[in-house]
Order: sequence, then structure tokens, then C-alpha cells
Amino acid sequence: MAIDKNKLMEALSETDAETQWFADLKLQTLRKVCLRDPQTIENFKRDFAKDPQRFLKIPKRSSQERYQELQNFIGLIADKNLQKRLTEALASHAPHREFRLAMERKVKEQRQFAAYERECAQKRLANFLKLNHLEVI
Repeated sequence: MAIDKNKLMEALSETDAETQWFADLKLQTLRKVCLRDPQTIENFKRDFAKDPQRFLKIPKRSSQERYQELQNFIGLIADKNLQKRLTEALASHAPHREFRLAMERKVKEQRQFAAYERECAQKRLANFLKLNHLEVI
């Protein structure tokens, strides 16, 4: 079985609470199901009822996993002042938002963070593929 790698990376990185992705093992594609789209939900329910073994739910990162990734990134930052601001951001009531705000004007670190996020996504992808015996194209 072969699934599009870029689409799978998108699915594994999904953060929208109203969106869930499924691998369609029969068609070797990915399906995006969004609560805001009743027609898509009905179509998916119908297909799932016919053959539930056909679909594999793509897991989302938990908030703890996302938090841990942010925490691990702080250790990669050379700027000690920014490290301190990011650590404080993680202690706030909205750590993900505060983290992004603290990085707002730090272009070099934003590029570093984007590369770090891609690296984390690659690890999640490799894990998912291994656990589910899948291939990507």
C-alpha cells in the first residue's frame, strides 16, 4: 500500500479540533472529515458502515506532545534571553499562543523552529508508518 507522503504529513500535523483524517486502505488515499461539513460526514459514515476495516484513523498529537516539542525546542535556542521568554511562555495559561508571540520578531529562530517542526513531523511519520505497516509515495 502506498499513500502520498505530503498528504500524510499534513494529516499527522492537523491541529483543528473539528477535523479528523483517515487513511482509506482500499483506495490508498487520505480522507479529511470535518465537523463543519455535514455532507462529508454523511459520506464517511456511509462508507465506514459498509467496511470499517477499510479506514485507519490518523492520530493527532496530544497537547502534551505538542507542549513537549516546544519545551525541547527551547534547549536548541542559543539566545539565553529568548530561552527565558519561551520558558515563561510555556508557563502561561495559553502556552502555544504565548510561545508563538515570543518568537514573533525572531526571524532566525522562526526558521529554526520551522525546521525543528518538520523534523518532529518526520519522526511522527516514520513512527506511524512503522506501527501500521504502511508505505508512502
